[in-house]
Amino acid sequence: MAESDDQTCFEKLVLYKNAQHWFCSGLLDQYIRPIFLWMAKQPSPCFEWVLKCYDERLCGCTSCIQSFYHLRDEALAKFSYLYSGDSMATLERRWDDWMLDSTLSNFKNVEETTLDFTALPSLVFNVFLNPRLMRNQEAYCQALNGFADLVSDWSSGVFLPGFFVMFFEETYSEVHEYITDFLKKTENLHLTSEVFDDVFSIILYQQTDEDKSSLLSPCSSEFWKRASTLFQLLPLNCVTTLCESHFRDFFITELEDEAFSDEKFACLKIFSNSPSFWFASDIFDQLEGYLQKLLANVTVVDDVNASSCGWAYVLASLFRFCLNDFVLIFPSWLKTFVHDDKVVDFIIYASFYALFDLLSLDNSSPHSLNEVLLLIDNKNINLFSQESDYLNNLKVRSLLYDILFISWAHKALTKDPSFIFDPTYKVSPFWNSIDFKDVNYTSRFFEGLSTCYFVHDIELSESTTPEKSVVLFSEIWQTLSSHISSFLQSFSQRDSPEVASYMQNDLIFDTVLGFLLSPSQQLYADAFRIFQSFFGKVKNKNEVMKKLVEDHFRGIVHGLVDASLHWQSAFTFFPALRIMRFVSNINKLFSTNNKVWNENDLSTLGAYWQCVWNILDLVHSNVARWSLCNSNDTVKASMKLALKLSMDLFQNDGLFIKFLAKFDGLVLLGETSDALFSLTTWLKINDLEMREQVIDSLCMLFVKYSNFDYLFEDRTINFLTDFIIRKQKAHLSADQCKRLAEVIVQASPEAKSILDENRLAEARKTKKQTELVSGNQFNKKPEPPKREKTQNVSAPTDKKTSTPRMKMLDQLRQEYIARRAGHFAARDAAVSSRKATFENQKPPTNLLTEQDSDNEEVDESDRKEGLFSLAKANKVPEIRQAERRQIQLLSTPKNQLHPSQARILSNRNAANTKARLFPNMSEFYSEILTWNPSYEAASPILKYHKSEGKIADTFRSIDQYMDVLQPMIFMECWSQIQATKKNLKFSPVEGIMIQRTAVNNFVDIGISVAPKDLYGYPLFDTEIVSLAFSREEAHSMKGLCCFAKIEKIVRQENGTLVIVRTLPKLEMLNKLQGNVPLYFLKLTNLSTFTRQYAAIRGLPYYHMADDIVQAKPCSQPIKHSPSEIKGAMSRYQVNDPQAKAILSSLDNSGFTLIQGPPGTGKTKTIIGIVTALLVDSNRYHITRPGAQNSSTEPKQQMLLCAPSNAAVDEVLLRLKRGFTLSNGEHYAPKVVRIGNPETINVSVRDTSLEYQTEKQLLEVNQGAVDLGSLQELTRWRDVFYNCIQKIEDLEKQIDVARDMEEDTKALGQELQNSINEKNLAEQKIEEFQSQSFTKNKEVDHLRKKAQKAILKQADVVCATLSGSGHDLVAHSFLNFSTVIIDEAAQAVELDTIIPLRYGAKKCILVGDPNQLPPTVLNQKAASYNYSQSLFVRIQKIHSEQMCLLSIQYRMHPHISYFPSMKFYDCRLKDGEGMAEKTKQVWHLNGQFSQYRLFDIRGQEKISTTSSSYNVEEVGYVVQMYEKLVGSFPDVNFTGRIGVITPYRQQLHELRKAFKEKYGKTIMSSVDIQTVDGFQGQEKDIIIFSCVKSYSKYSIGFLRDYRRLNVALTRARSSLFIVGNLETLKTDDLWGSLVDDALRRKLVESPHLGSDGQLILVKNSSEKRPRPKDFEESSDKKQTISNGVSETSG
Repeated sequence: MAESDDQTCFEKLVLYKNAQHWFCSGLLDQYIRPIFLWMAKQPSPCFEWVLKCYDERLCGCTSCIQSFYHLRDEALAKFSYLYSGDSMATLERRWDDWMLDSTLSNFKNVEETTLDFTALPSLVFNVFLNPRLMRNQEAYCQALNGFADLVSDWSSGVFLPGFFVMFFEETYSEVHEYITDFLKKTENLHLTSEVFDDVFSIILYQQTDEDKSSLLSPCSSEFWKRASTLFQLLPLNCVTTLCESHFRDFFITELEDEAFSDEKFACLKIFSNSPSFWFASDIFDQLEGYLQKLLANVTVVDDVNASSCGWAYVLASLFRFCLNDFVLIFPSWLKTFVHDDKVVDFIIYASFYALFDLLSLDNSSPHSLNEVLLLIDNKNINLFSQESDYLNNLKVRSLLYDILFISWAHKALTKDPSFIFDPTYKVSPFWNSIDFKDVNYTSRFFEGLSTCYFVHDIELSESTTPEKSVVLFSEIWQTLSSHISSFLQSFSQRDSPEVASYMQNDLIFDTVLGFLLSPSQQLYADAFRIFQSFFGKVKNKNEVMKKLVEDHFRGIVHGLVDASLHWQSAFTFFPALRIMRFVSNINKLFSTNNKVWNENDLSTLGAYWQCVWNILDLVHSNVARWSLCNSNDTVKASMKLALKLSMDLFQNDGLFIKFLAKFDGLVLLGETSDALFSLTTWLKINDLEMREQVIDSLCMLFVKYSNFDYLFEDRTINFLTDFIIRKQKAHLSADQCKRLAEVIVQASPEAKSILDENRLAEARKTKKQTELVSGNQFNKKPEPPKREKTQNVSAPTDKKTSTPRMKMLDQLRQEYIARRAGHFAARDAAVSSRKATFENQKPPTNLLTEQDSDNEEVDESDRKEGLFSLAKANKVPEIRQAERRQIQLLSTPKNQLHPSQARILSNRNAANTKARLFPNMSEFYSEILTWNPSYEAASPILKYHKSEGKIADTFRSIDQYMDVLQPMIFMECWSQIQATKKNLKFSPVEGIMIQRTAVNNFVDIGISVAPKDLYGYPLFDTEIVSLAFSREEAHSMKGLCCFAKIEKIVRQENGTLVIVRTLPKLEMLNKLQGNVPLYFLKLTNLSTFTRQYAAIRGLPYYHMADDIVQAKPCSQPIKHSPSEIKGAMSRYQVNDPQAKAILSSLDNSGFTLIQGPPGTGKTKTIIGIVTALLVDSNRYHITRPGAQNSSTEPKQQMLLCAPSNAAVDEVLLRLKRGFTLSNGEHYAPKVVRIGNPETINVSVRDTSLEYQTEKQLLEVNQGAVDLGSLQELTRWRDVFYNCIQKIEDLEKQIDVARDMEEDTKALGQELQNSINEKNLAEQKIEEFQSQSFTKNKEVDHLRKKAQKAILKQADVVCATLSGSGHDLVAHSFLNFSTVIIDEAAQAVELDTIIPLRYGAKKCILVGDPNQLPPTVLNQKAASYNYSQSLFVRIQKIHSEQMCLLSIQYRMHPHISYFPSMKFYDCRLKDGEGMAEKTKQVWHLNGQFSQYRLFDIRGQEKISTTSSSYNVEEVGYVVQMYEKLVGSFPDVNFTGRIGVITPYRQQLHELRKAFKEKYGKTIMSSVDIQTVDGFQGQEKDIIIFSCVKSYSKYSIGFLRDYRRLNVALTRARSSLFIVGNLETLKTDDLWGSLVDDALRRKLVESPHLGSDGQLILVKNSSEKRPRPKDFEESSDKKQTISNGVSETSG
């Protein structure tokens, strides 16, 4: 280029110096290309300026980097004539050198922060895009480390050659995972052999500096294992390119030199699929040695597949295109080193067998292979040295190939009649040479026939000229159908017992049934004869059908499901009439035959109902297409038959009425939604008579559906309303429109409003046309009114639903898959990963395209073509890809999922979700409402849920699990009601019965109540009340009284209507007439029990159902490398066991158990897990600060639960503070707390759903909300919450005052004032909500919408276990794939499974089974192990898979020693420096050291409430406190001392004694609680009063090791145990504790002998002295020598 041109280029770049994207914009290409030649010239200031600009732009845009190299290559190629080859290579190398220097400099600048961190992605991208940069070790290492840091946020979708290099790094597991996922998701990857050469030159040969290289060595097995994994991920075209690179030569050399290895063989199996690998003429010579090693150890097996005989597929690939060499050379060569003739024969047989599989890759004709087999059969050549079945097996394989080929060709030609397949295809020559009397051959042949019973001649319109492929297909099918018919005829002629034995095989039965539906008359007749023989030579069709329905209904369902799926994939018309007639005959026999009804289970019956409607949907959806290729009369006949079949189902003697006895009507109708919608499209038909029949059918169906309050789908209503509005275009008469409109408006209020609007619009138009004079105004067409899309509303759930149905087909599906698993499914590994077999081959598609005429002008010329307006001459309807309801019998492999089956799967999932979230609760309420309120036994009499005994460690099935655990719910519910009856807090409320309604089996009573009677009387729709005709009976629950459940509360202007649901006895029911006075008394809330019952009823649909039933944790935990653990410790600031627990939680699905002993940081570990899942895991799409969430996957949310509100709020408080991201930024997740605001801690109340909802409604006033009322409502809600907190505090003060026997009158008055204020606030809240709703009915809708939006936007939802079952969560249809449960060992099992109902696949249980178990009221349920948590049940069987947090940071080592030894097998270790951290000044006094036992042999007494107490111990504890405080006056002990005891009466005595000594203010300084009440808390000093002393009942529940563990682990610095050590030693556990203290000389007792052991007092009545340590007052200090009391033992 001339100098002036250079100047022009430079000036242009200077002009655009502020533009950032010089390269990728394309605007400066003509000026940039010439500058690439400047590198050959002498340096100049201009060129240096350009290079600086280049550098700046390449640091900020990866697209510019790609364009830079593209422009460089273009420029050097364009101007190559100016330079020789060496000069051009030198010029290119100079640019690479400049790029390398620039890149290294920029990496350094990023480290030194002189260059912004945002440049790092571009630098990494540049290095991994250019192999020459990767060859520099420093650049590669910098880029590798940078990519490792960025991998979680790497968003570029560009493939980089460096990915291959990084894949062979020894470490960097996250990088490996990213590359693996990238290659899996990348569909179109095209690489050149030069790229592979560059990459593998780095991987294979850049190993010179072993100390610095971190790449795997090609000499290692791990290298080839990694290589096989990589090659498996590449598409076939890339494998072919790889085989054309130098790597192929290297690989062959490795095969020649090395001993046989599985890893290299795996690579060979992948390469063998590519013809390029075998391209070299000397390939056999090169691999001869390896093939000898490969075949030398072959053993004979029964089944040939790619897994067990991968070598056979390698040989088949080698000889596929040189079959003559295989026949003439290979056998003799093989015998030179394989000397066993049986093995030689097997190798040849397996290679032939594999060759059939390989031919199916491109559906080639096996003619040459058949010719070879024919030569062997005619003994022209001898390949098999011994007599065997190998040849016959290959003949059968040849026949099966014909069947599969014709099935595939039929599907391909049906979709595209112009499709071309191999024209040289010839039918196998062995059809007449196989003896099918052999059992194995018969079964295998039937297996193959199962794919072809709907094959027939291709449907073509009369005007279409058949393609050559169609003609060839017809010839092949004519030949094959004749052979198949001969086989079926010979089979039918066998003896009846022999036929019957074959028909016991489900696959054979289904296949014969399929031919009974075949469009081929000959094959149909052959199948009919087989059934005649099967049933003992029955004579006619009716008898055959009757026997089929009576004795083999389940087989019919299997067969119909199989047939409908085959038909669905074929989209052919001919089977339609036969299938529908068959179904119609079954329906008639079924309706009149009670034997079939009684002998088949719900799953089979439900599957049949689904199948019938799936068939109807297929007919409805495809008739328009069929009308193009078949006569109108034939198609109309099928339409009439389909309409009649639909109508018959709903007749009085039809299937629907019969099914109502076992299924809910809405469930049955829900299965018909797809078919109903596709039927509405028949309104487009041109035939007037047919259209009239369609309208009649639709009107009848709509009326039937409306009788069940069925909620029609929006698409159906929308289609019909639009169609009616455009009636002139649709050629509907006014009468037809009117009839359709009448049934539609009854079914949908939205449709009524739309039609009314249209009617008004037409009236206005007519009026305007009358008034206007201008003629052109009459030509304007009215636009139909725009419709607003209506929201989907769930169907009512209050009606009785069926037993969990269509679990129905989980079992059947597995059976079906198992028996369908033939030799075709066995072709896996190297071949099946890439090949397109008959089952998954996708022929070139030229599919018919649907052009819906709804939005176009339709004229009469269009209607003359075909039956439907949408079936136009030049606009052919698309083969309907609409999703269809799944017949749940089969499961299609994911990689072969048909679009219609995606909808099928979606609908099935929706049905399962509904069954999981909204199970039938009728039996729950039926059980409770039948109880007699006056019955007072310890356990209820169960009518519907009989007790099945104890909870076992594992269960055989879900049904057994449900049978055992369901009764526990009712036992516990009964005990809670009985406990409430003994301590009633409310009085009966009077009302008047104003209505009585029968709802299913229940009676709903409407009671009018004065509003004032309900102030301060909280009622919810989950309350259970007693209902009676008098106040006394309601209170005493005697006489005519029953239990009732609050169903609804309707607040009206003239009163409040309370609707209760009952099941009263006949005597009481007869009296419930007129305006009879009624009284109801609030007893207890059933919400926990309803949620438990709902959870267990939905269990069959849980992802984790099997894990729950079998108490099965996750798979064996993954062993993490030290570097991974160290990284987690650093990332989450945790210790080693906490890091292992976090990593285990991330890696595993199912249950993960984490045991957290006291003080080991359970909460910190939970926060680490949440951080890892929310922020660090790619599976959770959390938007980082300042970033955009571009993920197309649905947002994953997490559910965090615990048994108690306190435990939930403790974790929530930590969670609310947020996390630190890897880049140092702070991130606070969106957290929502679900639950009653009264029970939520004040510090986290702003996260509650109620608070956030009110805040959002206030901030976003959508016009429907009365803002002033809402603000007032919020103010009163705050008052309500404050009162709740105040009442809680006052109740605690009154409790303490009563224990100290002081006057509580003032506190009681203050409490009553707070209660009154709370009631007033509650009243105001109800008034404002009612007013708001009256003024604007959208308020409630807006509130619910806001709540659902808040829940869906949340990252973490927190709730108690019971609270997670709230209806709002279920109706929001949230999906929590991960659930974390804290304190899981304190929850009953049924509580634990409640949060798992939202699609959980991973559940992390955190707790400590060595602490107190859940509380169970019912003793019978407790005896049945109901108090055992799911955590414990899993741990008992799989204790080795539990993660132990083994480092405690609470207790002084002297305190933790015994708990660690006794309860944790010495695995509980002390944190670093715990002795120093817990060191206190009072430890200088030996009596107040870290750990001490005081032997007080006082007198145990029993209170009136049967609770034990010990006055001597009380006095001793008070004196101990006095001595401690008096000895260290400078220490502030306020809030640092806790006194605990196991017994409630001892608690009262201790509080009383402390109050008498120090006044009531002492309660703010010393926390006195029971052991159970103190769980989860900790203090610097704990004094434990044991109470028990010479008790005739031993030591009572003190012996519970979990209670002892809690008591011993509450203290941080000092633990003092006060008790009768002689009594305590009578228990083994306590005895070991006393002995341990004696051994450690930590016992204070006047009964210590000279040997340091206790002196036992055998007579409990003799005088029992006690230590005098604390008897003297604090002003008379004892003489203490060396820090030890004079009286110490």
